This record gives sequence, structure tokens and C-alpha cells, in this order.
Amino acid sequence: MKCYRLFILCVLISFNVNAQVGSVYPINGNKIENGTIHYVAIESQKSDLELLSYKNKKINDMMLVLEVLVKKTPRQFKVFVTDPPQQQKDSEDNKEVKKTRIEFVAKGFKYNFVPKNLEEELFSFEKKMKKKESNLSLYLGWLIGIVGLMFTIWITRKVVIKRRASREKEQKKRECFDKIKNAFTRKEIENLYKEREYIDRYCQLDSEKWGEFLNLVEQIQYKRDWTETEKKQALVLKEKVLKAGEVYGV
Repeated sequence: MKCYRLFILCVLISFNVNAQVGSVYPINGNKIENGTIHYVAIESQKSDLELLSYKNKKINDMMLVLEVLVKKTPRQFKVFVTDPPQQQKDSEDNKEVKKTRIEFVAKGFKYNFVPKNLEEELFSFEKKMKKKESNLSLYLGWLIGIVGLMFTIWITRKVVIKRRASREKEQKKRECFDKIKNAFTRKEIENLYKEREYIDRYCQLDSEKWGEFLNLVEQIQYKRDWTETEKKQALVLKEKVLKAGEVYGV
């Protein structure tokens, strides 16, 4: 009979030891009070993933885990300190109701109980946290929206500027082509020579034909009068420039 009792006692002790998976101890001061929030250091062989499962759970009679900080050294719980457990009588068999399972023993803490409505405080705290998370999500959404809008404006502006520059270049290209096409008088032909650099910038002219035309104008432009042959020759070379220019997309 004694051996049987000893066996039962060993089993109970073993069960209690296995139920406790670690302990927590103070980081900044050992005084805690119900209704307050503290960071406590974790002493446990549990993995990071296993510790994360304790979020929003009670780890002993007076600590509710709000957050698990596994990246800290040492690893930490952010806990809400609850009221101390109250012994209640079961109405059927007058046996004490079982206490919260103690998985992390609180070591080195000095607990101070102050009468207060913790349910209301915890609800208020959770409400503030949800509002804070909601505001953070809202601000993040606004930030993403603003960045997206700025990026869209930048891309649109870049495309618009590029298209505008392309249209302006095409317009000036057409104007240069029209100047060559409509040059018939001596003054108009000499103006082509004066504006040759501007025309070269916007028109893809055949360099050989365009060079022959410019060389001829350069030779005869200082003469008092042009002969009909010189004028006709200039007009012929101009037409050659136009035909060669059209091949290049002018």
C-alpha cells in the first residue's frame, strides 16, 4: 500500500514539473501591480515558434501575454498583470475550482494588488490597441496611395514630355522641309544656307546632295546677280535634296 501511494505521489510530481515549461523574471524592476503592463524575460527550452503560440494566453495566475518578442535577448513576453486568482467553491461538491495552469513560474516579482475594474481596463487597452493598429493601417494606406500617385504623376509627366518633344521635333522637321520645298527666289535659297545648321538638326538629309547644294550657294551668294543657269542649277540641286530627303523620312 505504501508503495502504491509513493507511486501516485511520483506521478503527480512528474505531472506538475512537466506542466511548467519555463519561468519569467523581471527586467526593469521587480514590482508589479494589477492592471499594468510589463516586459518580462523568458527562461525556457521552448523554441521561438512554440513561444509565439502563447500570445493572448495566460501563462500563470497573474500574467496574460500580449506580445512575444523572440528576437530580443533574452526573449521576452509583454504581459498584462491581472488580478490575483480567487478561490471559488463549486456549488455541487464544494471542491475548489482549479486554478489557471501555471506554465511559466513568476520568479522574483513583488506583486501589489490594487482594487480596480480590470475587465474594463483590459477592454479599454484592447480598444486603444485596435484603434492604433487601425490608424497605422490607415496611415500606411495613405502613404502607399501618395507614393503610387506621385509615381503615376512622374511617369505620366515623363511620357507627356517625351511625346511633346517628339511632336515638336516632327513639327520643326516639317517646317524645315517646307522651307526647302518652297524656296524659289534667291533670297529664299540663300536663307537655306544661313539656316543650314538648324535644318541639319531636325532633318535627315542626304549629306552628299545637301553638301552639293550648299557648296553651290556658297560660291554664288556674294555675286551681285545670278545668271539663269546658276539659279536653275541651285533649284535642280534643291530638288535632288528633297528627293533624297524623302527616302530618309523627311
